[in-house]
Order: sequence, then structure tokens, then C-alpha cells
Amino acid sequence: MKHNHYFISFRMSILSAFFFLLFFSAGLITFFSYFNALSTMNETSMELIENVSSQAIEKTINHLSPAKEMSFLISNLFPGETVLQDNFDQFEQISISSMETYPQLEAINFGFLNDNFYMVKRDEDGTFSTKIIRRDVEKPYVEWRYRNEAGKVINTEIHYKPDYKPTERPWFIGAIQTKSFFMSDVYIFFTDKVPGITIGHPVFDKENNILGVLSYDISLAGISRFLQTLKIGKNGKAFILNDKKEIVAHPEQNFISVKINDDGTPALNLISEKKDSVEFHLFDLYNKMYPGLEKNGNELKLNHKGENIIGYFFSFPEEFRKNWTVAVYVPENDFIGPIKRNFRINLLLIGLIFVIAILLSVFFSNMITKPINLAADELHRIKKFNLSNTFTPSSLIKEIYLFENDICEMKNGLESFEKYLPEMVIKHLSENDIEQQAITDIPEITVLFSEIEDFSLMTKKYEKEVLVQHLNEYFDLMTDEIKENYGILDKFVGDSIMAFWGVEKEDSLHIQRAVTAGLNCIDRNDVAISRSEITFKPTFKTRIGIHSGPALVGNIGTKNRLNYTAIGETIKLAYIVERINKLYLTKILITHTTAKSLKGSFPTRFIDRIIIKGRDEGIDLFEPILPDKFSDVMKNISSLSLDAFEFYKNRDWENAEKIYRKILELKPNDTVAKIFIERIKAFKNTPPGSDWKATLNFSYI
Repeated sequence: MKHNHYFISFRMSILSAFFFLLFFSAGLITFFSYFNALSTMNETSMELIENVSSQAIEKTINHLSPAKEMSFLISNLFPGETVLQDNFDQFEQISISSMETYPQLEAINFGFLNDNFYMVKRDEDGTFSTKIIRRDVEKPYVEWRYRNEAGKVINTEIHYKPDYKPTERPWFIGAIQTKSFFMSDVYIFFTDKVPGITIGHPVFDKENNILGVLSYDISLAGISRFLQTLKIGKNGKAFILNDKKEIVAHPEQNFISVKINDDGTPALNLISEKKDSVEFHLFDLYNKMYPGLEKNGNELKLNHKGENIIGYFFSFPEEFRKNWTVAVYVPENDFIGPIKRNFRINLLLIGLIFVIAILLSVFFSNMITKPINLAADELHRIKKFNLSNTFTPSSLIKEIYLFENDICEMKNGLESFEKYLPEMVIKHLSENDIEQQAITDIPEITVLFSEIEDFSLMTKKYEKEVLVQHLNEYFDLMTDEIKENYGILDKFVGDSIMAFWGVEKEDSLHIQRAVTAGLNCIDRNDVAISRSEITFKPTFKTRIGIHSGPALVGNIGTKNRLNYTAIGETIKLAYIVERINKLYLTKILITHTTAKSLKGSFPTRFIDRIIIKGRDEGIDLFEPILPDKFSDVMKNISSLSLDAFEFYKNRDWENAEKIYRKILELKPNDTVAKIFIERIKAFKNTPPGSDWKATLNFSYI
């Protein structure tokens, strides 16, 4: 370790800096004038922005309010489908007149409980068309009526495959549930694929029973056009977003353009998709300070690409749209540019006088703050148990140097402990609270067990020194992958490894990380096996079992010796799942509790449903697959496996066997399919009893 023998007293450095800083007292007058002017300008800017925000909210409410008035009128004129059908021409004319009066209305819809549907909508060329869906007739149909600019019907189309059900739309469901006016969230219209909202109102019969729902589609483009007219300084803007972080309205059209999701459904742009914009960075800062958009009118300051931005967020009234928020921002220079220019001139004059004092002050300040900041960063890394950074004492100030040296000594001690104890234990040791870490009942952790196939035979085949050397290499490979995915390595038991995830509260991805580690271990070990076969090294074929569930986690042992570990049924089941690989010749298996939480992170293949001693319910087993190795063949096998087991479960032996044989055609050496085919043959001869639950008893493993 490097040692410095030339020290400067920390106190002396502070006194020296303070001495030179006294010369800056003349600048206080300039700073006072500057900040006083800033305060006045901030008050003025705040009043301006509040006014702009109020205009935006008021205009938006006015933009949507006609729908409420018209829906009440029309629902009273046509109280039921029979009245509507008898007076349908009148309904069309009233609807067209309403949309001509209120250009923000895109469509007027009438949906009924029998999924009949009537709609008059505005087309892109300014004409109007009518859509009728009838399901109460012998042959359900969809009819479209198209009009010219004079309102005359010029074309009619009819087809017989209705694909739209009003009873499944959010506006219909919401109006039925509330039995009153209901305003939907912003979504993309089914027909025109433009963003908007729908306002629905239920229609009642004389006995106050709901017959259907009348609704209005309202485009939000008009709000965006209004936002374009607002003047906020020279370059300020206002925009509206909801609690889903979708951009509802914005003066720039590209912010509210419609996108197509992976599943083919349209959606609004999320503000997170504009990561390079002022809007995103301003919202990100606001969301961190006030999660949930719960604060109104708080000033935010942001530096974006070298430009200071002032922003404010205001919520819409709760009775209108609780989850909408209008945001207003303006470059700071739009308001305080002249003040800043005068301030810079004053600073330049003062700087010319005190340039030497400034240079000396900066020098002494860096001598103090730079090493302290570096030491603080290192302590933060140590707190997170990141010991990979190189840190060497470098300060010329004695007190700071001793502080840096103590950090190095502590880091060296922790590096020694790392080889013998799990990182979680080392972390608690570094925080001096290991004795206070009581056993914790954690609702869900994820446990991984691994074991080498036929290791006992290898101990007879290879010399001990060679076997131990390559076993250590194998353990290095496995534990590196576990640590890279933030797992806690619990213990080695012979050739087995136990690790677990999910102890930290913030680890919401523990299941994905555990499965990632397991699959990567298999993948990396397969590469190692191929190399071992070339160099005639021992080949360790690993099997892995993963299960998620509750467990007791903490320090277990005596007062003189503790072990940080996890205990409970979850650990036992993970071990059993690892053992079950032997039957199906699989390399990795996970339980259904693990698989259902992957949320599409990894494709899986259903293997079997088992039951073990001590449990009443069966456990579904799945084989996870790395996405880049999920070929079309494996995708087909995965789908067929679920279908085959469904037939198998329902004792449809013929169809089940047929599908399992299809799997063998795709993968001739598939052990799972072969096992099920043998079972099916046995069940055909000797059917299972009435209490059979399509499970296989694994209590003997």
C-alpha cells in the first residue's frame, strides 16, 4: 500500500480556504440583487403557468362535456332497441346533427345486452357512415351505410361475421357497473385507430332495468390543437398525460401518434418512449419526487442538454378525470435571460479583481472534497458489497488520508470473508448487525438445487486430484453465474449446490434471475463439456431443480457458530424437483409456482404432474428454455405437450397417444413422450380408479 509522508492539517486547509473566501464578501450585494430579481420573476412565471394550466384543464373539460348532455337527450328519445329500430332514420339524423355541431364527437354508439350494436360515425373525408350489427336474427350480420357530402346513402355493405361485441367494451361495462355516466380511459378506437375516450350512459326501461348503453367516441386531437395555441414564454409547452404514463395530448403530433404493440393491438405512446425529450426527463424527475402524480403546483427544475427547464404539474378535478395531469414547462432563460446577462457582467467585474483568490479557493476545495467524495463513493460500493474497484489512499491531508487507509483495511478484511461466507452474511457483518438478523418468514423465495449426474461413479474412474481440480472449475462456473444473477450461494454438499433468491425486499425479479442463472449454468456447462471431451477431462453433466415458495431465512445455529440459510418445505421440494430430472432425462425443471411468475420471460414446456408424500395436490413440472434456443420445433412441442396432457387428464387415451406420437415425430428421442405413451398403453389395459388425478407418485425419490 502506498504511503504519503507529507501531510497538511485538515484544520489548516479549512482556515486557508475561509481566509480567501472572505474576499468574496463584496459579491454578496450582486448575489442578493440577482436572487431578489429571480424571486420576483418566479412569482410572475408561476402565475402565468397556473393560468395556462387552468386554461388547458378548462378547455379539455369543455371539449368533453357535450357528450354528457347529448347522451342524456338521445337516451330519453330512444328508450330501448325497439324504439330505436322503429325510428332509426331519426336517430341517424340527430346523431349527424350532433356531430356537425360538436366536431370533437367522432361517433355515437348504441349497444344492447344482446350484443346488437348501432353506430353513426364521422369518416376522414368529413362524411358520415352507419354501422349496424344484428345478432338477434337467424343469420347475424353487419351492415355499413356510406353517405356522400350531401348526406345521401350511396353505398351499402353487408357481411355475416360480426367481430365486435359492445358488451365486452370498457365503456359498456363501466356504464353498466356504475349505472350512470362513465368516462373510459384513453384508448385507440376500434374502427379508426385514433386516440380518444368514450363516454357512456345506460338506457333503462320503465322498471329501471338496464337495456343497453349509449356512448360517444371523442377524439383528443382537438385538445392537442388547443395546446398548440398556448403561449408560454418563447419556447414553453403544455401537455396532458394519465396515470398509465400515456401522452393524452401534446402540441406536437409525434408525441401522441398511435403505435402497434407486438400482439397487433394499437396503443398510445408512453412518455417513456421519448427518452431524449424534455417531457420524459421532467416527468421522470417529478415521478421520483412525488410518486403517483399526487402533488400539484410544485416547481421542478431540470437541466436538459445544457438548458435549464422549469416545470409544473397540475391534476384535473377529481370529479372530471382524477388520473389526468397537465404538465407545463418553459426554458428558464425565457424568463430570467436578461437577469442572468446582467448578473454575468457583475460577476465578470468581480472575477477580474478576485481571480487569484478564486483559483486558490478552488485548489483548496478540491484538496478536501475530491478525496472525500472518492472515499464516500468507495464506502457506498462496499455497502453494496462491490469490492471489485481499485481504491488507494491519495489525499495530502492527514485526517482524510487516515480515513482512506481505514477504508482500504476494511475492504481487505471483507474480501477475505467473501471466500467463506455468503455475500448476504458479509453484508450484514459490514453493517454490524449480524446478531440482530433473526429468522424471517419470507412469503416467497426461489431455491435452486444442482447436482452432477453419476458423480459417485466418477470418483472411482478418476484420480482424486484430477477430479477435485475439475470439480472446482465446475463450481467456479456455476457460482459465477449465480452471483451474476444476484443469487445467494448457500452451500456445497458434495457435488451439489444450493442457492436461493428473493431475500431482499427490492428483489422483485428473483424468479426470473433464478431461472436465468439455471439456464445459463446449463448452457455454459454444455460448452465446458464439449471442450472436456476434446481434452479428455471429466465431463460433469449437471441437473437443476427450481421451486418458489415460502421459507424461513436467517441465521441458524448456535451462539458460537451461525449459518445464514433457508429452511422449509420449499427447499425440500426444490431438491426433489432436481432429482426428478433423472426420470425424464431433462437438465432443468421448475415447478408451476415458478413458471407462472416468469410472465413470459422464458418459454416453457410442460413435462408432467407429480405428487409427493405429504402433499395433497399435484405439482406441475415445466422445462424452461432460453428464448434464443426456442426453435419452431420446440415451440410446436411445447404447444402439443399441453394439448396432449389435457387429453391424458380427461382419460382420452387415443387422442393423448396420438399427440405424444406427433411429438416423437418432431423429436424421436423425447423421453417425456415415450414415458406417457407407455403409461397410456398400461391405462388402456388397466384403467385407473375413480380417484385418479392424472398425477404420478414421486414419494420414493
